[in-house]
Amino acid sequence: MTLMHRRYRLAAVLFAATMLIGVSGVVAASPASAETAGTCSGSITKRKPLVVGGTEIAEIIVYYKSGLGGNNTACMYHRGPTYGVTTDSMVQLGECYANDCTYAFDGGQFMRDSGHYAKFAGPVRRTSTDGNCVVAEARITWRGQTHIWSTGRVGCP
Repeated sequence: MTLMHRRYRLAAVLFAATMLIGVSGVVAASPASAETAGTCSGSITKRKPLVVGGTEIAEIIVYYKSGLGGNNTACMYHRGPTYGVTTDSMVQLGECYANDCTYAFDGGQFMRDSGHYAKFAGPVRRTSTDGNCVVAEARITWRGQTHIWSTGRVGCP
């Protein structure tokens, strides 16, 4: 093997190793969280802030798009002092039937996103909701206290 071939093989091996390390680094550095998976979008149908001690710390926003027989999406956004602070965060979206939301979360069908997030939880989606209400519920932990709140019925016919 000539010196030129050895240099070529060495360069190819180094290039391949560099690419492998680079790709692995990118994949490993990509957080698997709702904050990178997508965002809520559509027309806003409900905003429900959470105010603690006179300060808004989070907000549930429910969105609607008319496609797919009605598409509702919900996100829970960190606000004020919780924005940028990684903490236990959750949002869930349930579909109500005949305007009855009492079981939307207790054994009913709901979508949930939960984890330790710094900016928002979600999006969570329900499709084919035309003709039915939805309800969103969220949870955030701030200063050692867990807060849970709900939008109540949204989008009822």
